[in-house]
Amino acid sequence: MNSHNNTSIVNSNKAINASHLTSHTALATPSSRTKNNLLHGTHSVQKEEEQQTVLITPGKEINKSSSFVRRVSSSQRSSSRNLVQHQEQLNKKRTYNISSLCLMSSLVFRLYAQWLSQGIEGLIDLISNATHVLCFCFVLHNVLYSIFPHCENKHVLAHYFIGALHQLCYIFSYLVNEELFLNMWNPIFIGYYMFTIILVITRPNKLPNSFKIFYTIHHSISFLVTGGWALVTCCPWDTYLLRGLALWLFAGFWSYCLSIHATINPGIPKALFNKLRAIAFVIVQTFKMTAYVQGLIITRFRPSRIALIVLGTGFV
Repeated sequence: MNSHNNTSIVNSNKAINASHLTSHTALATPSSRTKNNLLHGTHSVQKEEEQQTVLITPGKEINKSSSFVRRVSSSQRSSSRNLVQHQEQLNKKRTYNISSLCLMSSLVFRLYAQWLSQGIEGLIDLISNATHVLCFCFVLHNVLYSIFPHCENKHVLAHYFIGALHQLCYIFSYLVNEELFLNMWNPIFIGYYMFTIILVITRPNKLPNSFKIFYTIHHSISFLVTGGWALVTCCPWDTYLLRGLALWLFAGFWSYCLSIHATINPGIPKALFNKLRAIAFVIVQTFKMTAYVQGLIITRFRPSRIALIVLGTGFV
């Protein structure tokens, strides 16, 4: 009986110990709701820390936004620059096409007028002599190109030198003989202008855009005007008319000299250049006015028909 009581006591003690262990385990292990609450609290603390981090370090966010703006603005500037360059290339190509078309069509008209007035033999003779002048221009161009290797605008400088030389040929041929001038001025004129045309067409990137535009307009009009002169065969070229033409063609020599000086010395003061340009302008206009006045005085203001045409178109 005592053993039975002892066994009951032991069992009861085990039950009490088990209940205590269960209660301790329940206290030590939280429930799923408690776990969720703890996790939610942890996330809240993390969010608050992130917000505090953002609030504490606002400069980093500002730096990120400013760098993004800089990248966008840089991309926009780059695209705008590319668009401008593309537009410039299109404009240059359009100018080149128009210049080539105007120069070649006006040259064809001048040769056609020569054929109508002088026949095929006169045309062949003109082309042959003009070709000789053209070849001489290219030889002189290469010589000048080697003389001034360090000049920035070598092609322009060579063009000015040859232009001044060809205008000297006008006045020298007239001083030698009027007949020589009458036979030589057309080949010299057309040969030199053909040289400029080839220079503009074959080397467009080595010439300033203003240079190409000016000589396209000037040479095209000159070919049209002189072609009109060739079509008028009703009257002979009198002495006063030849003299006036020689003075007119030689007048541009002084402008070429100024251009040569300015190209060789690009650092010339602007005030001095303007004074020299004014002096050259006065000299050029004096030669041109002399060409008109001497013809009108000699003919007593009754020039021939060809003289009226030449003097009238000279204003162009």
